[in-house]
Amino acid sequence: MAQYELSWSQGKILEYLQKFGKTVDIDTELANKLALGYGSTVSHALKKLERYKLISVDVVASSRMVTITDLGNRHLIIDEELKGKRK
Repeated sequence: MAQYELSWSQGKILEYLQKFGKTVDIDTELANKLALGYGSTVSHALKKLERYKLISVDVVASSRMVTITDLGNRHLIIDEELKGKRK
């Protein structure tokens, strides 16, 4: 299995999707919900996560549906703080 080092914003989005499964929020709504700043940050993070096949993005009734994949659900998120404790 491949391992990816996710950015902080990618980790926050993946963590949110692991909890809720899917979202139809637009980029700015998701950015505000997760305190990520700008919608463009969310947009770039979603593109990367989709490239890693951790999420899937579908257009449903002219809305974007972001769904976590099985691989995304199994992806373990380790914060820097936890990494330090493991050493």
